[in-house]
Amino acid sequence: MTWQHRRDLALARAADAGCSALLITHPVNVRYLCGFDGSAGALLITHDRVVLATDGRYVQQAGIQAGDCEVVQTRDYSAALLDIVRTAHVEKVGCEGDHVSWNQHARMSELGVDVVATSGLIESLRMVKDAQELDYIRQACRLTESALHTTLDAVRVGITERELARIFSSAAMDRGADGLAFDPIVAIGENAAIPHHKPGERALVRGDVVLCDVGASVGGYCADLSRTVVLGSASPDLMDIHDVVARAQSAAMAGLAPGVAASDIDQLAREVIASAGFADRYVHGTGHGLGLEIHEPPLLGSSSAGTLGEHFVVTVEPGIYLPGVGGVRIEDTVLVTSNGYESLTTGTREFVEISV
Repeated sequence: MTWQHRRDLALARAADAGCSALLITHPVNVRYLCGFDGSAGALLITHDRVVLATDGRYVQQAGIQAGDCEVVQTRDYSAALLDIVRTAHVEKVGCEGDHVSWNQHARMSELGVDVVATSGLIESLRMVKDAQELDYIRQACRLTESALHTTLDAVRVGITERELARIFSSAAMDRGADGLAFDPIVAIGENAAIPHHKPGERALVRGDVVLCDVGASVGGYCADLSRTVVLGSASPDLMDIHDVVARAQSAAMAGLAPGVAASDIDQLAREVIASAGFADRYVHGTGHGLGLEIHEPPLLGSSSAGTLGEHFVVTVEPGIYLPGVGGVRIEDTVLVTSNGYESLTTGTREFVEISV
């Protein structure tokens, strides 16, 4: 899909909200619509102009990455772009209500332009991945799996969470990732009961569970993968919990298809976990979309609205967490296809016991 095609789709959505122009200020959405990945700037889209405003630090970069856009050098991005709108007599401009503060919107309104807050307009476009986006995500998934394999090979008595996190980060970059999708989560023993534990100095001992939640990025696009292993022999209780989580993930993945309600996927996983007696130990949603950001629409939760569509990319990641004991999460990055799904991460989901 070309940049112009994406912008045409965005303007069509804006027209439904009564807007004939769009002011894009969220950096990820700017990148999605023109290719510019600098950290400072804003984009104006009208029916006959596309203008990228940025400051002197990024002007050369903007000229290279967003070659089909006019580039304006300024320190006041929104004001410069709205001045263009005012002189062109555009009646109504859509701005990103989810990414503009109250004060920013008030200042925009003082510039003599009718500014209307939109919500999720570009994010809804980003849910459907084109061929190039899917290629980047597939590459990110392959890199992530390979780097995680290297990380788990390093599991041994005495190694710490922080050391394992560093091993994953280095392995991902060595394999060609352009960055990490998020800071690696490595949780040992009782820390595995904390879904978003920050790696620390907890060291491995025989019998510890190790939960790794990791992701690399390629071309700006993210992967997300979680596996839970044990050093030595797993206890029967831990093996049972892993089996419940694996069955919950399988049930949720089997339900993926275009037109299925996002909340139904969550319910499929939750029913398996609840029937095993762990309903109150499943403390997060079953998954989320991902792409240029690690968390994007749609969310797969009990109160999520909307349905899945073909070429959506989501995670499926049920978990059970026992405070003071540990936890298990199994997560894969999955593509919704015309008749079901394709798992873009393919490594074993079996409970691996790593020899001491």
